[in-house]
Amino acid sequence: MERERIGTKATRADIIRTLVERGYVEDGNMRVTDLGLAVIETMEKYAPSILTKELTREVEKRIESVEGHPCGDSELVRETVRSIADQLVELRANEDLVGQEIDAALVTTEAVSDALGSCPVCKGGRLRITHSKKTRKRFVGCTNYTLGCKASAPLPQRGTIRTTPERCPNCSWPVVQVTSRRKPWRFCINPSCPAKLKRQNA
Repeated sequence: MERERIGTKATRADIIRTLVERGYVEDGNMRVTDLGLAVIETMEKYAPSILTKELTREVEKRIESVEGHPCGDSELVRETVRSIADQLVELRANEDLVGQEIDAALVTTEAVSDALGSCPVCKGGRLRITHSKKTRKRFVGCTNYTLGCKASAPLPQRGTIRTTPERCPNCSWPVVQVTSRRKPWRFCINPSCPAKLKRQNA
């Protein structure tokens, strides 16, 4: 935040505490949660200007300019409100859709845990998304792990993961779709997929 010139020494700790308390980031490693990503993706769709660092800097600059003045600066306040009013109107007009899209993103993330299908290694378990107790990172593992199945696969730590009906034609592992701040993309989750190894050795 200091590098981006957002907040002040007096407010940064409160901002971070608020993000943690509301579940947007995880305490300790400051990793963005699925809720945080869902909010960002939805806001980018309905109120992109509010997310910009430039707007944040401008609003903070205006606030600082009226500090210490008992009567404040009513015109400056009005200008600040006008600068974000259109975005707020857009959000209010679509508040039901905004809520539905955030809820859908979270439900999808949770539901995918048992929806990756049968394990292509042991054939008896099911692949699911889980989180490491030590690192809190998400990855794919087999439900037969306690029975000795070592099937596992890393996952991107950011973005909403959605299942697809596809299976990789090269290794039969599931294909998932990841949606983040860039265009959604699909990939086979198997780190040892022959197609991946071929590309790496090319």
